[in-house]
Amino acid sequence: MPQNIKYYISFLLFFVVCSSCKAMELTYFDKDIIDVFNDATLMLLSFLSKLILLFLIIGGVLYVVSGSNPDNQEKAKKLITFTLVGSILSLLSYGIIDTVSHISTDIEINIISATVVPASGIPPTTFTIKTTITSVVGVDATTTKASIQSPNEVEVANILLVDTGVAPDLVAGDDIYSGSWTSGAIGPYFVDITACNNDAFCKEIEDI
Repeated sequence: MPQNIKYYISFLLFFVVCSSCKAMELTYFDKDIIDVFNDATLMLLSFLSKLILLFLIIGGVLYVVSGSNPDNQEKAKKLITFTLVGSILSLLSYGIIDTVSHISTDIEINIISATVVPASGIPPTTFTIKTTITSVVGVDATTTKASIQSPNEVEVANILLVDTGVAPDLVAGDDIYSGSWTSGAIGPYFVDITACNNDAFCKEIEDI
């Protein structure tokens, strides 16, 4: 196999691996890490496009200066051919990444916002915890919970948040999940919210 085509196949495999990592984003990796990895992929794609242009120019120049030498003309033609093949493979691999990225976005679960009302109070105070959660495939209501923690990260309560229209939730099916907790001692306290969708993809926000 010519050395040039080996390089292009290596680039293609790299992009396929990137797309696979994107698909596993919500299961195995922190999203910030994946964002950095995807940015690096786009930077590499930009570099590769410049490299393809350079090879095309070199191939064209070699063909022009080869004169009547058939060997040099053949080398120039091969370089141009392999470069065009490499550019097509690069575009296809980018299409794979973009497609898988949209698929993984569709199955995500998103915690849009979270609030605790009132923000403070003297015990015993009842706090209402609300969070807006969306997912195309539906939210697993049994996993939507708020963990009440002390400053040293000891859990003092675990509250199920519901979207049933039963107090403290106001309207059923509006993607706002609510629950209440009554403090028994002076804080401060922190709230971590965890939610999963019906495909077992989960998100968590901490220290509300």
